[in-house]
Amino acid sequence: MISLFLPIVSQNPHHNQYWYSPHTIRVMVEEIEQLRGNVAFLSTPSLYFSVSEECRARCKIFEFDRKWESDSNFVFYDFNKP
Repeated sequence: MISLFLPIVSQNPHHNQYWYSPHTIRVMVEEIEQLRGNVAFLSTPSLYFSVSEECRARCKIFEFDRKWESDSNFVFYDFNKP
């Protein structure tokens, strides 16, 4: 999934989006997948969309950018107004 997210989703500087490097994503995804628990991804879509679908089913993505609101686990989150 890592190789799919980074090339097709560009960063939006108006949302201060900066994706992790492929190496960092890979390392963090390996750790997250090993946890096998529920995870709240806070403004980290590059990680959320890089974990397996099985893992995403147990997780939530708290994000300001509404481009992902069609995802069933999307929760709109504005860190300026938590």
